[in-house]
Amino acid sequence: MNNRKIILYLLLIIASSCNVTNFDENKLLSINDLYKEWNYRTLEEASKKPLDVKKLILYDQNLKNVPEKIIEFKNLQTLELSANNISSIPTSIEELIYIQSLYFPQNNFEEIPPIIFKLENIKRLDFSNNKIDKIPSKIKKLKKLEVLKLAENQLSEFPVVLTNFSNLRVLKLENNKIKVIPAEIEKLTTLETLDLSKNNISNLPDEIKNLKNLKELDIRGNKITEEEGRRLANLLPSTKIIF
Repeated sequence: MNNRKIILYLLLIIASSCNVTNFDENKLLSINDLYKEWNYRTLEEASKKPLDVKKLILYDQNLKNVPEKIIEFKNLQTLELSANNISSIPTSIEELIYIQSLYFPQNNFEEIPPIIFKLENIKRLDFSNNKIDKIPSKIKKLKKLEVLKLAENQLSEFPVVLTNFSNLRVLKLENNKIKVIPAEIEKLTTLETLDLSKNNISNLPDEIKNLKNLKELDIRGNKITEEEGRRLANLLPSTKIIF
């Protein structure tokens, strides 16, 4: 039995190595090129030409699980499963090595499944309108992340781990229960859009002035006074502040 386990372990290592070897970065499409790709909207349609599928959108199909069949779409780069009843993701999804965009809003997730953090090419991640109350530190493994949407969840604290992202352009945290924005937010120097609306925030740290690329800051529906709003306007003179 022990020998069998050893052999199985070695086979898993070999299989993993093959995935790395077979990865072709040239297959990764730009946002514009990906936008032009055909939107496959049913598994039946996608299954006819599995290697041609770059975008799969299974919106509002009363799914309780991520279909295992998606691993057949080896070149898949965008997967959208919005408005379903999904609460977990199979580990087999890590075989989709070209995935750049994952959209899971309006589902039943209580956490971001750890398997997601093995998808190193993720640039856009949306878990809005779920039941997530904390963000694990392993999310920082997604070093290419540019857009993160966690609106309408149960976050009571600003996830400081998010300040580790060096490519993040859009961060949407509206309609949570956040009270305090940490000074570490100044590390998000590439941030262009920050949505903190509908939380329990009364002020933002002075360090927010270091977000030189911030184009839009939404702070509606918080406990921010007009005086605080004017202070923020002085700190961020080039930013559109929605108050």
